[in-house]
Amino acid sequence: MADESSVLTADEIGSVKELSDPDPLKPEQIEAARKETQAKDVRVGLGGSAARVISVALPASSYLAANHQAQAYSNYCGPATARMTLLHQGVNVSQATVAARVGITPGNGGTSWGAMLSTLNAYTGGQYAGTFLAYSPSAADKASYKARLKVDIATNKDSIAGNVWEVAGGPHLPGHPNREIFHWVNIRGYKNSGAYSQVQDPATSVWSGVPAQSPVSSDSLVTMMGGRGYQW
Repeated sequence: MADESSVLTADEIGSVKELSDPDPLKPEQIEAARKETQAKDVRVGLGGSAARVISVALPASSYLAANHQAQAYSNYCGPATARMTLLHQGVNVSQATVAARVGITPGNGGTSWGAMLSTLNAYTGGQYAGTFLAYSPSAADKASYKARLKVDIATNKDSIAGNVWEVAGGPHLPGHPNREIFHWVNIRGYKNSGAYSQVQDPATSVWSGVPAQSPVSSDSLVTMMGGRGYQW
């Protein structure tokens, strides 16, 4: 499971991120994400509040097929995550193809928020919405994530691309070193009614202790995605 031994509080983690963000999302990106999320909430039956109880009962646990992909290069977490996410949609696209599309080469560059979202939508006919999270996500943000996670996995049969930003002293994904890390992961399931997210981490080829599959506390995962977010 995720490293829960964070020495920083959630607010402290948020402050660190806000003061050090090397590539903050632009206001227009944040506003676009808000509108996309609101529209998708309505489209999938969550109405104006994703945290509310939906009319269709969802199972306590649900998983899509395991299809882990190790990232081909140290900076290819984005292409590997896109490949896993698209495979759940029945789309088989290589890491090399995604890398060319998002504009990175081996050892150079990282997959931006906008590049990932445009790639997922290009191959799925615009099915994905980007949900931006504040540097210090609220309890409502965590509840909304869990509601969307359950609907996406159990009903839509779609997985999620999570844009993680770990900081020294904060929670980390299993096997990750205790330092600042910008990373993409695939989220393919949940258990305990969304309390835990099943994460596929492409960094198995980067750090030897990283497991391909891990149940991660959803609350911790949302904290790690603060300042970025998830695409579902």
